[in-house]
Amino acid sequence: MRIRSYQELDVWKLSVELAVQADLLADVLVSVRRYAMANQLLRASLSVPSNIAEGNGRVHRAECAHHVSIARGSLYEVESVLFVAIRANRLSEAQCAESLKLINSIGRMLTKLLTALYRKPPGSRGD
Repeated sequence: MRIRSYQELDVWKLSVELAVQADLLADVLVSVRRYAMANQLLRASLSVPSNIAEGNGRVHRAECAHHVSIARGSLYEVESVLFVAIRANRLSEAQCAESLKLINSIGRMLTKLLTALYRKPPGSRGD
């Protein structure tokens, strides 16, 4: 099966769900006047599906892989912000549990996608 659109990718769908969850958590951070933390959480979480989509729109595999790699970095940025928010007692572990579970799943999926993108396509020349 050939993927025609990033919207068909399960990893993109899950990353959109993560961005929605991050938006809700950012509301909590705003309510305790943690505006910068909320802003960083939102920006990083939006970067994940956005870079997956942008990579899918690129012509060359290396360009696609580059954007998937950026998405992976942003994913772990979201995770880091959540850990700081928990440690600073601005969010509870229970509030973040579903997002952290999603991050784990998305991270595995992005790693597999990167591995597939870095593999030489069948019939390519050279070693």
